[in-house]
Amino acid sequence: MGKNMAEAAKSSKRPQASVRPTRRTIGRLIRYEITELFGIFNYSFDLDAEGLTLLTGVNGTGKSTILRTIDAISTGNWFALLEIPFKSLTLGFDSDRELVVSRMKSQVTVALTGEDTWSLSTSSPSSSPSERGFAREPEVFLSRYNQLLSLEREASAISEAAVRDELAHLRARLRDVIPLPKWAERLSYTFPVLFITDQRLIVDSPRKRSERESSERVSTRVAADEAARQIAQEISVAKSAYANRSQVLDRDLPQRVVKALGQPPRVSEHTLRQRLDELTRQSKDLEAVGLSPTESVGEFEDLDLATGNVRAFIKVYIEDTRTKLSVLEPLRIKLQLFTEFLRLHYGRKYVQIDPDRGFTIRASGDKVSELQPSRLSSGEQQILVLAHEILFKATPGTLVLIDEPELSLHVLWQASFVEDLAQMGQVNNLSFLLATHSPTLIGGREDLKR
Repeated sequence: MGKNMAEAAKSSKRPQASVRPTRRTIGRLIRYEITELFGIFNYSFDLDAEGLTLLTGVNGTGKSTILRTIDAISTGNWFALLEIPFKSLTLGFDSDRELVVSRMKSQVTVALTGEDTWSLSTSSPSSSPSERGFAREPEVFLSRYNQLLSLEREASAISEAAVRDELAHLRARLRDVIPLPKWAERLSYTFPVLFITDQRLIVDSPRKRSERESSERVSTRVAADEAARQIAQEISVAKSAYANRSQVLDRDLPQRVVKALGQPPRVSEHTLRQRLDELTRQSKDLEAVGLSPTESVGEFEDLDLATGNVRAFIKVYIEDTRTKLSVLEPLRIKLQLFTEFLRLHYGRKYVQIDPDRGFTIRASGDKVSELQPSRLSSGEQQILVLAHEILFKATPGTLVLIDEPELSLHVLWQASFVEDLAQMGQVNNLSFLLATHSPTLIGGREDLKR
């Protein structure tokens, strides 16, 4: 792990005033148990307290299926559980609550400690045409619903109006056809999961809903190119939020300065100099990742801070600037970790954040030619997509599921992968469950292996 990346992870502990509040969770998953999986296997294991657990075994023993069951519960894709043969499934959380799923031929019964038990069946008759259509193709409906839910969860600030509108429409239909209890509707928030599948290099592009086709997927995109587009969009949103915050603060700045001049601050000249130096460093860090603030902190270096009125003005300016920059700080941390992680692994390629294109990639020594993310090697794309998913799509407290993380990765990259995940996971207090065949990735961490 590179020193700069470790420092970036450490800097994530700074106060972050603009981080969206998270909803109350049901706790961290600490135990998993499934019986008669495929009619054969009974598994029970604890998830590691350090936040990273490795599932390993020969092909066909159910590693990927275990990940799919956890994802289906978090996303509310209950019909997916009907397609998996098992008898019972139990998730144990550190809140001392358990979620138990019991499966029969055409029915799933779900119970969460302290909540009402409910059942889902596809064999019940439907009265209306829309319900009959849903009963015939529930997986199509749920597929579209979960696709839109994923788009919404990525970043509510950048969710398109069309996505939100269609999601509201499908939620209304879902409540009509499957009367979910409130706690089940909230599972994607109270038990957040991010599932990174083994097909992660290609992503589906949703088509806007029409009257006849509300769930059709058309075309695909290379995930590495899509990552660049989404990062550019996040930068745009962050800059807009920064501009709005600045406009609000600048509007009544004269009044606050006049008020401050009437009450000279007791803060010392030395303390103000330290705070200005800190803001200068923060501004330079933001510039390094394409988030250039408009404040020019260096302009005040030559001011005589021994004068009370000057100190009063500078104190107001520092407080305002801190508030403005706090809007950009969470994204800065992610962008710095992202670029440092890729530079560490790419070696002879240089990655730089570009506000308009997300990021650019060039070969070392070549300041002209650019490499499209989709033109990178498969291993380089794997590393890029994994870093983007973990840093930009996982909300605080998320359990990240990764199927075969070693795909296309050189053995040296596999050897450092567990440490890499631990560093990136610090930003949002993430935990990880990996399904892997790689002895190199496990690399002596028998304590993490299940």
